Amino acid sequence: MSVRSFGMTNKKRTYLRERLQKSGEIDVKADAAIGLIAAGIGWIFLDRAAAIENLVGALVIGFGSAAVYQACHFLWRFAWVAPRDIHFENLGQIARLERERVELAQSLQKRQGDQALADALTERYKSGVQQLLNKPPVDENDIERWRAEEAAWTRDVLKLMKEHGCTPQDLNHVETIGLFPLLLLHPNETVCRDLSMFAVRLSRVADISTKYAG
Repeated sequence: MSVRSFGMTNKKRTYLRERLQKSGEIDVKADAAIGLIAAGIGWIFLDRAAAIENLVGALVIGFGSAAVYQACHFLWRFAWVAPRDIHFENLGQIARLERERVELAQSLQKRQGDQALADALTERYKSGVQQLLNKPPVDENDIERWRAEEAAWTRDVLKLMKEHGCTPQDLNHVETIGLFPLLLLHPNETVCRDLSMFAVRLSRVADISTKYAG
């Protein structure tokens, strides 16, 4: 069946066309076969004198019943089954689109959060270089002051990373410094050791910042 335009919008025509497709076709062949069988049985067992009349009547009843049944079945599917199926299909599509919208929103939110963390760590990296690495202790008497500032800087970085949901592996990567190369950054060996360890920590903060940058 086809849907012609009688002042209907494209949306309505598409909807009616979909309903017609889901309603199926009217096909009396299968039911008419039953009518033919009934006609044959009637012709064999009924009065042979009225065989022709009985045969014609059986055929009319068989084909007529099939046509009426198929028409009613089509109207029922067109009026109820097809709209119901279309409705549930639309609900499924709406649910799928909503899931995709939520996933996209969550993905965007995560990217924004990751970029915010990367930007904040970049600022911490700059302050670490400028205020700690480039301003080492003057002598051994100044080491405690510098170590306190370095510890405060490290706590701030770790707190920031925890607030943004960094993994324990990321936190441990910044917090725990095992073996590290001793860099000749200061004439005093103790200060040189502290600066070398801090240089490694700065490098790891830069690693995490790069990892979370968009």
